[in-house]
Amino acid sequence: MSAVQSVNGLTGETRQLPVYPNGPVFMNCLVEINSTTLMSTGGSSLLNSTDGMIGNNRTTETAFYDSANKKWTRGPRLNVPRHGHSCATMNFKNPTTGQAEKVRLG
Repeated sequence: MSAVQSVNGLTGETRQLPVYPNGPVFMNCLVEINSTTLMSTGGSSLLNSTDGMIGNNRTTETAFYDSANKKWTRGPRLNVPRHGHSCATMNFKNPTTGQAEKVRLG
């Protein structure tokens, strides 16, 4: 963990992103699950690229970050490998039950 200062002057902490089996990941997507949990989906690894191109190794890996315990836990695999994608949390009201629900896309 280290401190970081953004261009707008805000400061915060950085955390190590998950290390998937093929090494550290980048071009992944992070989405908030709840107030203490983030989910990382997909991304690319610098290691074991199938075509020899650095960073061209898309992954199906996911991981959950628990901020209370400051630990990453491996999650379910994506159906399709991806990197450089977007993800979001959407709130909506279920028309059948009337209950408020969240959907996470990515």
